[in-house]
Amino acid sequence: MLIAGLAFSCQAQDDKRAGILFYNVENLMDTIDNPVKIDDEFVPTSEKQWNTERYQTKLDHIGQVIASTGVQLPVIVGLAEIENRFVLEDLVKEAHMQAGHYGIVQFDSPDERGIDCALLYDQQRFKVLDAYPVPVYLPKDNGGSTRDILYVTGKFNGTDEVVHIFVNHWPSRYEGEEVSRPRRIMAAQVLRHQVDSLNDLYSDPAIIIMGDFNDTPFDESVMVTLGAVTPDGHYTDESLVNLVANFQKDNVGSYNYKGNWQALDQLIVSESILTDDAAFRVDDRKVRFIRNDFQMYHSDKYGDTPNRTYGGNNYYGGYSDHLPAYFELILR
Repeated sequence: MLIAGLAFSCQAQDDKRAGILFYNVENLMDTIDNPVKIDDEFVPTSEKQWNTERYQTKLDHIGQVIASTGVQLPVIVGLAEIENRFVLEDLVKEAHMQAGHYGIVQFDSPDERGIDCALLYDQQRFKVLDAYPVPVYLPKDNGGSTRDILYVTGKFNGTDEVVHIFVNHWPSRYEGEEVSRPRRIMAAQVLRHQVDSLNDLYSDPAIIIMGDFNDTPFDESVMVTLGAVTPDGHYTDESLVNLVANFQKDNVGSYNYKGNWQALDQLIVSESILTDDAAFRVDDRKVRFIRNDFQMYHSDKYGDTPNRTYGGNNYYGGYSDHLPAYFELILR
C-alpha cells in the first residue's frame, strides 16, 4: 500500500461534504513492458505506438474529468483499469489533481494484463485504517485469473463511524454476455460474503460499494446474487441500495453500447447511510454520472458516446470509454 503526500492547497473546502467518485479510466498503462504481464500493446514499439506524450495526455484527461465534479475534488476516488502504483503516483501529481492531497491504496492483482483496482483518498479529510485485496477465484476453464476486489476501511475527519469501501471490476463480457455471466455471479458471491461478514461483526456497518460490474443494476449478479435493490425509499435492515439503478430505467448510463446506454459503473451503499440520523448520509440529489461535453464525441450511428483513448489500434486521444459515477455524503 502506498501513500502519496502532496502540498497543501488553498482550494475552498466544504468540510461537511465528501464527494465519492468511481471511474473506469480505460487502460491507464505505463509505457514499459512488464515481462510477466500481457501489456505488450502499450509500449512505444507496438501498433498502438503508446508513448510518453500519449501517456501524459491520458493523465491530464483523467485529472480533468475528476476535477470537473464540483468546486472541490472528491475525497474518495475509486479507479479501475490502472496498471500499477507508478501510474497512480503520476496521476496524483497531475496539475488537476494536486489539490486533492491524495494518498494511494493499490495492490497488484492476478489479472493477466496487469490491470488493477485502486483507491485515492484525500489525506487531509480521510484516514485509512486497513486495506487488503479480496481475491475472486475463477475456474481455469471459466475465465481464469481476474481482478481482486479492493477493500479499504477508514474514517472521515470529524466522524467516529468506520466506513467499509469495496472497489470492483468484475469479469468482462468479452466472450458474450451469456457465456461470461457465471464469472460475474462468482464475483458477486465473493462480495456478498464480505458484506455478510461485516453485518455479522457490526451493527449497521456503513458500506460503500463501487465499481465497473460489467452488468446492469437489473442483471442477476447485481440484483439477485449481491442483492442490491433500487432506491425506492423502503428498505429492510442490512439492505444494499443501488444509487444508480433508476438511471438505467431511463436509458441513462456510464457506457454506450451501440446506442444503448448501460449503467455498468455503479454506486451501492448500505441502507444505514441513507437515514437522517447517520454519522454521514447520502445526498440523493448529488448522484449522477459525470458527463461533460469535452468527454464526448458524436456518432451519427450511436449518438453521443464517451470519447475513448483507442479504437483498436487507432488513437483517438480521448478520455475513457466509460463515464464516472459520483455522489456526495453529508457529514454530521
